[in-house]
Amino acid sequence: MKMKNKLVVAGIVLSVGMFAFGTVLSALVYHVTERKEQIKVMYAEEIDSHFDNLQYRVKLATDPYTQESIERLEAETNNYLHQKLQDNFQSREQEKLDEITDATDSAIEEVKEYIDQYIQDKNEEFEDIF
Repeated sequence: MKMKNKLVVAGIVLSVGMFAFGTVLSALVYHVTERKEQIKVMYAEEIDSHFDNLQYRVKLATDPYTQESIERLEAETNNYLHQKLQDNFQSREQEKLDEITDATDSAIEEVKEYIDQYIQDKNEEFEDIF
């Protein structure tokens, strides 16, 4: 019977030990679960704060780049405009120069023909006299 008593006592001790161990484990799990919920709340607040300030922070961070982009836009399009205007001017100028050159060449030919004809006419008059 002693063996049976020893087994009963061992069973009781083991049960009490398991109960106590289980209670301690439950308490530890409770603390982990409680901290997990606190961390979720803390992180939710941090995320909310991040998104509340996100637009403002992005604007502040991108303002210098936006200003540089505007300046680049103005500079490049201004240079392009002036280049196109200069090209247009030179094209029109060249057209007028070509027109003047053609008119001058034509006038020179006409004056040369006049000179040749006038000299020929004078030579004929001179020959008729003699």
